[in-house]
Amino acid sequence: MKKRKYVIALMVIGFIFLWNQEPPEGTGMTNRFIGTYVCETNPFYYITAYDDGIFYYYCEREGLYCKGNFREFAEHTYELAGKKINPQRIFCQDYTFQYLDGEVDLSFKKIDEIPMIVETVRELAK
Repeated sequence: MKKRKYVIALMVIGFIFLWNQEPPEGTGMTNRFIGTYVCETNPFYYITAYDDGIFYYYCEREGLYCKGNFREFAEHTYELAGKKINPQRIFCQDYTFQYLDGEVDLSFKKIDEIPMIVETVRELAK
């Protein structure tokens, strides 16, 4: 009976210890442009950015597939350009940024730190 109490006490202490631990450094999202974003004003629009300086702006519902390049201009500020992309600078803050598509200002929010895109979007954006 005493052994059982010790085991239960150790399990409770272990659980409390694990519960109070901070996540390891580097987990979670950052304000780097790399990752996957969804448009807050029109949830059918997405932007996916890769660490090699390429990004995709697309809306499968409307058949819009654009490929562009980006580079870091200053801290959390990036320059975007492409064949069908208006050259512009965006500022990533609180996992969001504003993107100007023609005369429409779209607000994008980061949904994942990992760039996620289907291969058909890559092919159609060429």
